[in-house]
Amino acid sequence: MSAKGVFVALGIVLTLTLSAASGPMEDGIAAYDKEDYATALRIFQPLAERGHLDAQYSLGSLYQAGKGVAQDLSQSIVWYRKAADQGHVQAMTALGVILGDSPRENFIEALAWFNVAVARTSPSDDKHAGTRKIAEEGQKELSARMSPSQITAAQRLAHEWKPK
Repeated sequence: MSAKGVFVALGIVLTLTLSAASGPMEDGIAAYDKEDYATALRIFQPLAERGHLDAQYSLGSLYQAGKGVAQDLSQSIVWYRKAADQGHVQAMTALGVILGDSPRENFIEALAWFNVAVARTSPSDDKHAGTRKIAEEGQKELSARMSPSQITAAQRLAHEWKPK
């Protein structure tokens, strides 16, 4: 799955997710919406370090796109993983995209994250409809390139996953 092909969709999901947030994230969201990514980074970073899921996801997105920071997929994965490990479905889907398109070709983990994201959303869930669609597309694309044993391993990982 090409990260470039779905990055725009993930950006839309980020914007929709962030615009629905409230509380300490509001200033970061306003800065992000104004494309003041350096300010958004300064706001999201301490929130993310304290465990705020949306801030962790947002920080991962900034690193993935190179907005306010140098693009760094390794850092993006770190922040997405922190949020995904705690149940953030957009972060799970973003991890699936990056890992499925990474030089390491970590298809098993990528498919596992897509599977968990789909399992944790409902087709009638408007809040996560875009995320679910991306995860379902990722499932199909990756599964077509994987062996049956790889698919089984990904399914096992997804089944065993529990939020931390």
